Amino acid sequence: MTVASPVVNSPILAHRGASAFAPENTLRAVEVAAERGATWVETDVRLTLDGQLVMIHDETLSRTTNGSGFVSEHTLAQIRTLDAGTWFGPEFKGLQVPTLVEYLTCIQNLGLSLQLELKPMRGREEELAVAVADTLERVWNFDSTTSKLFLASSAERSLSVLAKRLPKVPRALALHYLPRDPERLAREVGVQILHVKDSFLTAEALERIARSPLEIAVATVNSRDRAQFLIGRGVQSVITDDPNLLTPGTERTLESDAHVRSLIPFMEETARLAGNIAMQYQKDPLALKTEEKGGFDFVTAADKGAEEAIVAAIKAQYPEDSILGEEGTRKEGGNGRLWVIDPIDGTSNYIWSLPWWGVSIGLLENGRPVAGVIHAPALDITMSAVVGEGTWLNSEPYALEIAEVASEPPVVMSGVSPKMAEVGDAEKLSLLIRTRLGGIERRLGCGTASLLQVLLGRASLYFGLGERIWDVCAASIIAEELGLRHSIDRTKTVDDEPFNFVCGVPRLFDQAIEGFSSRHELK
Repeated sequence: MTVASPVVNSPILAHRGASAFAPENTLRAVEVAAERGATWVETDVRLTLDGQLVMIHDETLSRTTNGSGFVSEHTLAQIRTLDAGTWFGPEFKGLQVPTLVEYLTCIQNLGLSLQLELKPMRGREEELAVAVADTLERVWNFDSTTSKLFLASSAERSLSVLAKRLPKVPRALALHYLPRDPERLAREVGVQILHVKDSFLTAEALERIARSPLEIAVATVNSRDRAQFLIGRGVQSVITDDPNLLTPGTERTLESDAHVRSLIPFMEETARLAGNIAMQYQKDPLALKTEEKGGFDFVTAADKGAEEAIVAAIKAQYPEDSILGEEGTRKEGGNGRLWVIDPIDGTSNYIWSLPWWGVSIGLLENGRPVAGVIHAPALDITMSAVVGEGTWLNSEPYALEIAEVASEPPVVMSGVSPKMAEVGDAEKLSLLIRTRLGGIERRLGCGTASLLQVLLGRASLYFGLGERIWDVCAASIIAEELGLRHSIDRTKTVDDEPFNFVCGVPRLFDQAIEGFSSRHELK
């Protein structure tokens, strides 16, 4: 159904600016969006510790700045000292996290329109909305004919405040799924627009969109074919990292369309192929040809065969890409893309026919996460994620309700590499888990299988001593997409040196790493 008078008069909203080409939510990303023809920009705002408004999507600083910890636990002055550009590329070194005033000024100076999303902050939803309304009343020209505005949030308390303070400004409710009765929900919450995630759109949901008189936007869409399909089915606009997504004559590359959904079928198929090879070897123990690499670390013919199959598939599909594999693959490419693979994580479990082993494949581009897949054949679990697109569990959209991962005492998975860990480290880690976290420790002898327990919400944290990048690359990418936190520093060059690793729910993460070092040692 055609929306009579849509708020957004463009099929494209530039996601956090032109975030495929510049660091998200920076002023430079806004400028690049304008240069590439965008008329609408989508962005996010949060409160600092001292009640100031800054433009950042995540509740933590680590992914998009060189800082760490929660945004809400830092003052504006502290956040302004951080570098918000180098993580994306060295040419953006020195960019700052902008304030809302700076962002609004930039948007209006460029003649752009804005979707401003208020990120939910438990207990501060109303404070955030009041602060945003105060700032808009000071800075925004509501009579402008070129710069339009609408406000979005997933927090109904924030939307309620905005409805009272700025009743003439349209509002949007940000959701994962499209509700069964979207019109009723919109009336109850008092919004004119619904935002939903593409990864949660079922065929039934698309039928409801086609019948709905509501204005509906879908995030995040980085495939031209997918965007055209959605708009053809009644979606008014798509939120995309590439403002040129629908521009005729522009070519998409993995660099500018890093989140394409087509990665997932390829990666899952490749992981399953490797898993099938491993399962076949397991039926013939004599063919395994097990060797000890040292320190109770084993390699089998199955490890080597599975890695060869993964490498062959990647070379055939992406011949210019680099590959780093546990079993010795070191292929150098020149385009900035790196596949990090572990053909069988948990080889000892695999040898003894225990189910705790899996295939792990991660993809980085210029050091930034793109996609990851974990396949655990004996557990019949395949989990995958594309950054900005969503997460899938056994080919179905998946979201982790982090607030519900609240077992008391917390279940903490751990992994200790006998080859890499120092003498006494395992005991130190157990003591840390018991005393600092009051947790119950569980070990499965496989980082991938242990991390799956965290990704599935069955455990709160994972500690790994002496991990290598192939052990945790895919899992860390999936964890980020689910809203979990981890200790990998994305600004550093990927190598195969051992390191310590923590991943888990935000409420315990900072507490966990206080007694933990990312270097290959325990404090």
